[in-house]
Amino acid sequence: MVPCRRKSLSGPVSWKTFSEVFLAKFFPDTTKTEMEQKFINLEQADKTINEYAAKVSKLSRFAPYMVSIEGIGSGDFSKG
Repeated sequence: MVPCRRKSLSGPVSWKTFSEVFLAKFFPDTTKTEMEQKFINLEQADKTINEYAAKVSKLSRFAPYMVSIEGIGSGDFSKG
């Protein structure tokens, strides 16, 4: 039997705290890096606009520092 290393919480947990702890435990840095690289290398190729936009939306969360509404609107979105 594996010992439980559960921490006691003194009150409600914010979404930010929950998501940070959850991602740190169940989503390794290597996977984050891999998804970030997929975002960087993303090309539209034979995808429809809607398929490409969905992929951009899905993968952009792994590189939020690279995404801005202005960037998407100014043509960066259409390079792939």
